[in-house]
Amino acid sequence: MKHRTWLLEALHLHFDEKLSRIEAGRRLGIPKTTVCDLFVRFRKSGLPWPLPVSVNAGSLEKRLYLPTSCKGAVLPAAPEPAPRRRSRRPNFPREFKIALVEQSMHPGVSVARLARENNINDNLLFNWRRLYQQRLLAARTDAPAILPVTLTAGTGSQALPSGVPSGESSCCELVLPAGTLRIGGALTPELLQMLIREMQGSSQ
Repeated sequence: MKHRTWLLEALHLHFDEKLSRIEAGRRLGIPKTTVCDLFVRFRKSGLPWPLPVSVNAGSLEKRLYLPTSCKGAVLPAAPEPAPRRRSRRPNFPREFKIALVEQSMHPGVSVARLARENNINDNLLFNWRRLYQQRLLAARTDAPAILPVTLTAGTGSQALPSGVPSGESSCCELVLPAGTLRIGGALTPELLQMLIREMQGSSQ
């Protein structure tokens, strides 16, 4: 039987992109009766959306389209699996996730096919797309914040605060949201530290 590779795409268009069932089928070139039958089978299957990570395109097709001879049969209960060590899920780099998501958003790209080509689960890529659209998956930046500083030429006759010796002509002017701060006198390390703290606080 020919595999129905469009199942995940149709579900994604309807549930995530908010397209109607008919419109989702039209976009994928699927007949109306076929796509409506898909959603009826999906509702009866009791599967949630988003699908569990363990359900891929192949297992979804088997779950929805059982052979006719098996539909009326009573299947025996599955035996309890023997306890085994839980396999560790691969930890994909953030840059790999972002690059794959951005590639999947190009026009005409099949998300399910792109996932298979990169040996990952279809639902995993759909989850990454959802996080990316919610701005929860973005490139990290460790670059320090750049504070804007403007140097202007001053004159020795500029008025200095009281208590500052007249021989000290250096003056720092810091424009803050609440007003302008002018500090005169020698630029000591303590004074520079205070200026840096003020600029960092005003940039938040």
